[in-house]
Amino acid sequence: MNIAVMCAAVALASAANADTVIRANADWLPFAVTPGVKVGSALDFSKVCGVDAPAGKHGRVVIRDGHFEFERRPGVPQRFYGVNLCFTANFVDYPDAKAFADRLAHLGYNAIRIHHYERTLTEGAADGTAINPKRMRQLDGLLAACTEAGLYVTTDLFVSRRVPWRTLGQDRDGEVPMDEFKALVRTNEAAYANLATFTRALLGHVNAYTGRRWADEPALAFLALVNENNIGNHGGVPEGAPRKAAADLERAFYARMERLLHQEIGTKALLTDMNGWQNYDEYRACRKDYDYVDNHFYVDHPKFLEKPWRLPSSCPNANPLKGNPGGAPWAGRIRESGKPFTITEWNYSGPGRYRGVGGIFTGAWAAREGWDGLWRFAWSHSDKGVLRPETCPIGYFDMAGDPLSLASERATMCLFLRGDLATGDAEAMKVDTKEGSLTLVTPRTAGGFAERGTIRAGALTVEIRETPATVWASAVDGKPIVDSSRILLTHLTDVQNTGIRYADDSLKVLREWGGLPHLMRRGRAEIRLETKGTKVYALRSDGERCGEVPVRREGACLVFTAETGRASGTATYLYEIAVEAGANEKGPDAQSPRRPAT
Repeated sequence: MNIAVMCAAVALASAANADTVIRANADWLPFAVTPGVKVGSALDFSKVCGVDAPAGKHGRVVIRDGHFEFERRPGVPQRFYGVNLCFTANFVDYPDAKAFADRLAHLGYNAIRIHHYERTLTEGAADGTAINPKRMRQLDGLLAACTEAGLYVTTDLFVSRRVPWRTLGQDRDGEVPMDEFKALVRTNEAAYANLATFTRALLGHVNAYTGRRWADEPALAFLALVNENNIGNHGGVPEGAPRKAAADLERAFYARMERLLHQEIGTKALLTDMNGWQNYDEYRACRKDYDYVDNHFYVDHPKFLEKPWRLPSSCPNANPLKGNPGGAPWAGRIRESGKPFTITEWNYSGPGRYRGVGGIFTGAWAAREGWDGLWRFAWSHSDKGVLRPETCPIGYFDMAGDPLSLASERATMCLFLRGDLATGDAEAMKVDTKEGSLTLVTPRTAGGFAERGTIRAGALTVEIRETPATVWASAVDGKPIVDSSRILLTHLTDVQNTGIRYADDSLKVLREWGGLPHLMRRGRAEIRLETKGTKVYALRSDGERCGEVPVRREGACLVFTAETGRASGTATYLYEIAVEAGANEKGPDAQSPRRPAT
């Protein structure tokens, strides 16, 4: 090989192996996130989804005809949609907890999951069960704030609490590994006693802000016994061992805990267990004992290539609708007839470039299948995401630092929580698994996802240009789109951190996270919407109007271009279509929308 050819080969090899770093340029547009929601704006979903404060005003959450209801509202099924709070995100002072709970309610959530909380709650405890008074007061404040804001709460009685080996009578230093303790509570009397002691301490505690025991709090509606303790998750059922015997262990454990919770402690919270992820057929017998069935799922969950929870990590980062879609269809296989079904952990994980489709697909699937509760994992893994979300870049899971995933939540809320897609309506959602596209048509929400081409979704037609996108319109006044006076249109491409580093341009191996500002992928979509609307406004991330968008009318349709790069120095992905008096197409039903609060 001559020198010139050799040099060219080396150059090509180097280019092939070079890292891909995303920075602001013609294709990636920086933008700042404004935390919270402007009250009264098109993004204020507190009324859209019917957040009804305080939690418990209609009595306890009960089960009738296989679904959740409030005890004093018989015949009215009730769904829940929320987020997880992890570690120190659960522990802020009451004024901050109240502001945060109010913010979640205005975003449209009506539930939270207190998760990975017990390690902080018992800090300083020699046996891992004694509750720290300062931390308990903070957790009291969170529960009280959620109750006041209309948010219902679920938690697990064991997730990741520190349990010393010597507490279990073992002559060894250190702590029981989290996953080992999950198995031991079924077979080791000392481990069960440790769990029972903590459970009594938590649920028997009187909340400093409400004056009620945690056991008696109607907002604390759901309890899982042990997080992700399915036998077999961590080798608990050796190859060839009888799975029925494992199921028998679980049924005995559940019965024992149910007696503790309902008979001794006296809570009326609804109970479940084994919420992910090994689901052998033999475990169906266990779930028949539960009040409701719960599961977890993730799309693009990271795999760690060197050390657990340390970079580098990898994920498929491919169109999740192609082939055999996972996520919600997979998770729903364990549902039991006649019992409510929930997913208390789910996400299309960051930094996957197709995560914008997660909200609309999951919300549509859950609504069509008649599920009863969804909780995104997570809002935040630290108090920073509660107190200063605008300072958070994208991570694997947290909504606080991911404006793309947060925007996609509103599709889930409309379709699932508000019920825009009727249970059993298979015609409303079409997935082309060859093209990897989604089309969704309901009277109040319409749109979909495509890598290219046209989405024809009833009142909405979208021509996707330049880059794959999820686009949908939802009437926020509760009317059908064609009659609505206020419509939210969302156009999602991809969002990454500035300086995020991948191993190559396939974006499958992540090397560095980068940081702020967020960058949105340039994209353009031509919009045709059958609407009475007369004006289109671009919105900031908090819902405040930041400019009028040029439109034209073609018959019954408004036509305009949704373009992430429409404004200099920022990215645009949210639009409000409104009927305003004085515009060319005003009619007898025209009215001015409420102006955002200042």
